[in-house]
Amino acid sequence: AADLHTHWISAQRPDEVFDGYHAAVAYSPADGLFLGVDILGLFPMYYAHCGAALVVGSSPELFAAHPQFQSRLDVGGLVGIFLTNGLMGGQALLQGVRRLGAGCQLRWNADAGTREVETFGLTPQNPPFQCSAESARELAGAGLLRAIRRHRPPHSRSTLMLSGGLDSRLMAGYLCSENITDSAVCLGRSTDLELNVGSRVAAALGMKVNREPSGGREAGWLESGQRVARWEQLAGGFSHLEMAAAGKTVGQAAPMFWSGFALDGVLAAEESWFLGETHGHFFQRLNRWGLTPEKLKQLLRVPQAGELIQGQLATMQHEFERPEESPAQSFFRMILATRVRFHIGTVLHRLSFYSWPLLPVLDRQLLAQQYNLPIELLLFRRLEKELLRHEFPQLSAIPREHNSFWLEPLQPETLFSKKTARLAKRLRRWYWERWRKIEPRRYYRCYDLNQPQWRAVRVEAEKYRGQLDEWLDRDLVNTLLPRPQFEFQFRDPFSEGAVPRMLLGLSLWSTPRA
Repeated sequence: AADLHTHWISAQRPDEVFDGYHAAVAYSPADGLFLGVDILGLFPMYYAHCGAALVVGSSPELFAAHPQFQSRLDVGGLVGIFLTNGLMGGQALLQGVRRLGAGCQLRWNADAGTREVETFGLTPQNPPFQCSAESARELAGAGLLRAIRRHRPPHSRSTLMLSGGLDSRLMAGYLCSENITDSAVCLGRSTDLELNVGSRVAAALGMKVNREPSGGREAGWLESGQRVARWEQLAGGFSHLEMAAAGKTVGQAAPMFWSGFALDGVLAAEESWFLGETHGHFFQRLNRWGLTPEKLKQLLRVPQAGELIQGQLATMQHEFERPEESPAQSFFRMILATRVRFHIGTVLHRLSFYSWPLLPVLDRQLLAQQYNLPIELLLFRRLEKELLRHEFPQLSAIPREHNSFWLEPLQPETLFSKKTARLAKRLRRWYWERWRKIEPRRYYRCYDLNQPQWRAVRVEAEKYRGQLDEWLDRDLVNTLLPRPQFEFQFRDPFSEGAVPRMLLGLSLWSTPRA
C-alpha cells in the first residue's frame, strides 16, 4: 500500500493493476484521483457527482451525508436488480450513483473530468488453446498452487472457511500441504450435514476446527437484514443474513481467511449454463433469480417500464457479445461478472469487517489460463474432481454434501455404489424429516423464508409494505410477497425465493431515515 502512489501516479505505468481482494485510492494535485478495486470488482465501490464534487464510497448510503445529494430511487437500477438479482450496467438503486465496473479504474482530474478506464480484461488466445484432460488437470493444479503461494500473507495468521464442498476441501488440501494454516472454520449446527462433512475433511488433514457458538448464527438476524438492506441496497439481492454471526466466528479464528468462494466458477463449468450458446440462454439462466421481463412490466408503476426493461436487456446483451470470444468464453466471463461478482461479492464484503479475504481466484494468471481452456474439460466439474482425486485421494474418499440429503461419492462409481447412494439418500431424508423433524441442510435453511429467523424479517418488513406503492403494483406485490403468516412451498428456495427476498429488502431499505 505504501508504494501504491508511486505505481499509479506515474506516466510510465498508468495502467498497473494488482491481484487480491482490495480497494485503493491515490491522489496528487497534478494528476488527480485514481481509484481501483480487485480485478473482478468484488469489492463494492460507488461514485456520484454532487454539484462540482465527486463523491466515492463503498455504499451509496454514505452519499446522503453530502448536502447536494438527493436520495431518490432509480427505477432503471431497480429494473436491473429485479431481472438478475444484482446490478446491471453499473446502475445502482439511487439516481446518479454508479458502481465502478469490473476491471476498471476510476480516474478524475480537472481537465478530463471523471472516467472509467479498463485496466484488466480476459483476452482470448489465438489460436484457441488445446490440451488433454490430464494436461488441463496439471495446469489447473499448478496455477492454483502458484496463486495460493502468491497470495499467502507473509506476517499474519490465517484460517480457512471449510464447508466440505469441492472448492473448500481442495483449498484445505493445498493449504495444509504448504503448511500455510491448520485452522478451519466450520459453520452450522451440530446436526448439520455440512458441518459433519466439513469436520471429516478437517480431521483427515489434522486441522483444528473453530465452530460457531450454539445458536450464535441466529442472533441478530433481523439487525443483519436491516443493515444489509440499508448499506448494500440490493446490489447482491437480499440473502445470507447469517453472515454477520459467521463473520464474528471467522474473525475470532484469524485476521485473514481463505475460502473456496468462486473457485467453481474458475475451475469448473456448470453444464446448465454452458450447454447453451447464446446471450438469450445466459439471460434465461440468470433470470431464474429474478422476474421475467413480462412479469416485471406488470409490477412496475411507471409509464416507461417497457423502455427501461428493454434498455437493461440491451445493456446485458452488449456486455455479453464480444466477437473475438467463443460462446463458452463469454459465459465464463459473464458468470464472474454477475453471479460471482454480486452474489459472492456481497458475502465477502460482509466478512471483511471481521477478517480479510484471501482469494486465489483474484489472480490474473489463473483467470487467464482457465478462461482459455477448452470448455468440455471443465463441464460437470470433471477437472475439479480429477484434481482432488489425483492430489488428495484421502479427501476424495469423503462424500460431498449436496443440500439435498444426497452425499455424492467422489471416488469412481460402480453400479452398486450408485444404488447404495440413492438408497442412503431416501433413508436420510426419512430420518431427518419424519423421525428427527430437524432441517440438517444448513444452506437450504439459510434460504428458507419459513424459518423463524426469516419470519422475524418478514414481520418487520411488513410495516413498510405500503412504501412500495409509489413504484410497484400493490396487488402483484401481495402475490409475490404474501403476509408473514403465509407458508411458502418452494421446491428450490434458492432461486424461487429470490424475488420475495428482494421485496423484503426493498421494504426495509425504504424505511424512513432518522
